[in-house]
Amino acid sequence: MKRIITTRAADAAFGATVNALLFQRGITNRQLGEALGLTGQATGKKLRGQATWTLLEVLRTAAYLGMRGSELLPTPLAKNADNFAPALLDPALIKYPHRDSNPGPTD
Repeated sequence: MKRIITTRAADAAFGATVNALLFQRGITNRQLGEALGLTGQATGKKLRGQATWTLLEVLRTAAYLGMRGSELLPTPLAKNADNFAPALLDPALIKYPHRDSNPGPTD
């Protein structure tokens, strides 16, 4: 039996990594889409793993985020895997909002 490996798992893992970085940096999906020349709907589908990322989109996304493409690529969970893990990002690359901008509950 011939095994067909789809890219959906890799697309979803890449999208999860990008989505987390967008959230952490306060960048909207729309802003990323405009930088890539995509509609909001197309950008959303890519971030959810419902559409395939092209190599050019991966490279442009990395450049937009000030990173190398290799830093964003997902990792196969096993040899010849159908499943992928989102990129393990170096904590130094992640920019967290200032604590003061995230008010906690009031006393």
